[in-house]
Amino acid sequence: MGASRSERRCWVLLGVGIVSLALPALLLPRTRTAKEWIGDLTKGSPEQRITAAYALRHCDTDDLELTLRALLRIVGAAEPHLQGIARESARQIAPADIALVVDIFDGLSAEDEVSRQLCEGVLLNRPEEAVELLIEIVGDPSAKARQSAAHLLSRFGSPAVEPLGKLLWDENPSSRLLAAWALGAMGERAQSVLGLLRALARAPTALERRTALQAMGTIDPGHEKTLRLADALLQDEALETRRAALLAFFEGWVTRLDRKRGGANLEARAFLGEAFAADLARLLDDFDAHAANGGQPPR
Repeated sequence: MGASRSERRCWVLLGVGIVSLALPALLLPRTRTAKEWIGDLTKGSPEQRITAAYALRHCDTDDLELTLRALLRIVGAAEPHLQGIARESARQIAPADIALVVDIFDGLSAEDEVSRQLCEGVLLNRPEEAVELLIEIVGDPSAKARQSAAHLLSRFGSPAVEPLGKLLWDENPSSRLLAAWALGAMGERAQSVLGLLRALARAPTALERRTALQAMGTIDPGHEKTLRLADALLQDEALETRRAALLAFFEGWVTRLDRKRGGANLEARAFLGEAFAADLARLLDDFDAHAANGGQPPR
């Protein structure tokens, strides 16, 4: 006995429903992988490259490293419009893995300035994760890597002060020097570690003494204990330390006078300049303690 009309109608409706559910999946293009989009980004037409740069913002995070490195290559080499899109895409996906950004930053050369700036911007916005990872790089065997990390840490300000302060006691001399330099570069934001820097300024090596004193002179040049230490180091056995001490002593007194008078006291500055003129001519020989290392972190 055949199916009734109502049964046939149910089967027809069921078939229509199945087709309506399956049809969109059959008609829509399949989801592309990150590798496919990266292929378009590097070898496609101008329109394909732009589309790929946008699309890579939404790729699976399993392909994050591959995607981010590809976008950074474009950021440093493509035409300006595509660069801008790739830069924004990289900026959006990078915060998903701060350790990866630190690793990429660590491997960039001085010529990769645009990519370096992008990585720095991402890391500066995530200090709670980035500082600890950068502190580890300060002990890296590569002088370039150590200097880059110290330079970036100096820009974090308060979040990096305590970790850098702990490095002043590190067994690695290079780590101690870079920590002192980075803290000095922060200026008055590093006031809390002045005591630790005073201890380093009495270290056995002249380079540590000088670097610590220069940092103290930048953080608080007019501090009484900074002046006392600078006065003591005027008799240091190392010429460069004596030069640094003289500069710190001079700048310290000028700063104290400025604070007392509520502004620059030109007469006092002139008087102090004359008082120190003979020593400056004898010791400095047109030596600028900061420019001696190009203003860069020690190695």
